[in-house]
Amino acid sequence: MNKMANLMETAARLAAQQHGLDDVMDWQGPQLATRLAKWCEDQAKAGEHIVLADVAPANCSAFEKAASVTATWSALGLNDAPMPEGWCVSRRYLGDLGLDEEAVLTAARQTGDLKALRDALAETSDTPWIGSATTDRVVAPFLLNMGDARQRQAALAEVVRILNITGHFESVVLAADEPLSECHRTVIGYPLMRFPLEHAIAGELTQAGFHGVRLTPLLDGPVMTVDGVELRAFALSAFTGTKGVCLDQGDAAIYLGPWSEVTDDDGHTYPRGVRIAVCAKTAAVLRRPPYAGLFVIVPAYQAPPLEEAPLFDCSRDVVRPAAETKGRVGLAAGCCDEGCDC
Repeated sequence: MNKMANLMETAARLAAQQHGLDDVMDWQGPQLATRLAKWCEDQAKAGEHIVLADVAPANCSAFEKAASVTATWSALGLNDAPMPEGWCVSRRYLGDLGLDEEAVLTAARQTGDLKALRDALAETSDTPWIGSATTDRVVAPFLLNMGDARQRQAALAEVVRILNITGHFESVVLAADEPLSECHRTVIGYPLMRFPLEHAIAGELTQAGFHGVRLTPLLDGPVMTVDGVELRAFALSAFTGTKGVCLDQGDAAIYLGPWSEVTDDDGHTYPRGVRIAVCAKTAAVLRRPPYAGLFVIVPAYQAPPLEEAPLFDCSRDVVRPAAETKGRVGLAAGCCDEGCDC
């Protein structure tokens, strides 16, 4: 077995060195299925309100201890697999969470022409199928690999809408190390239509409104090599919760290391060991995962109540003097006249 695995690895490496051969080397397909099942188990947290999107029915049982589960399928068939009692199940795209299923069906039955149907469907958006900020975790494997650009953008927008302030998005993505021309592959039952470049994934998510994006390799090597391009599987985590007005309560954030400095997804740079002035919203974000433990938040001795706090200019980074923290001088971190929404 080890000899065969070594031969497959050598063949795949040789294939990766040559373009234009239209070769497909199945390097770690079976291992990916096993690792994906384990990844699903890792996402199953008791007591959370979870939305599953295109999670294979065989992997759904791991989520039975969640407080609530809403499951949708668009790319995978249900295969008549029984779902746990109490789950809300629908065959729809992840971007269609704003449509109330019963309202849509009722509108379709009661309207007599296309214009009336469109008007009726527009009214259903006031009562979404899944409410805003009601979900702790969205689990959607291979979302960035499936559908067209419009469907992916709509899906990410809906994920941002339904997640609460501490919620997060979990996915698996098959990413390319070099540009890959149009390529449709079925991988462990998932119909994959595009393979984003490794370095472009974080940007796609931050543009959609996420922050704290983290990529973790699922396997030691590529899942497969297609026409000389290696496709690697990454577990993907991203968070929401950075929207809102920036108000100054005198907080300072100290990055603890190990890097000499880091820059967050809002463009704030934190040199190691330096007190950087942050707004109340950013201070709260840095106390939560995935940043918890990387920063110390130093509050002001006499912090003004949030409703009385002045506006904070998040467009630039300034050092928070210790005298401000201690209340010997007034807050002067740089307030803007009209506020900001970073």
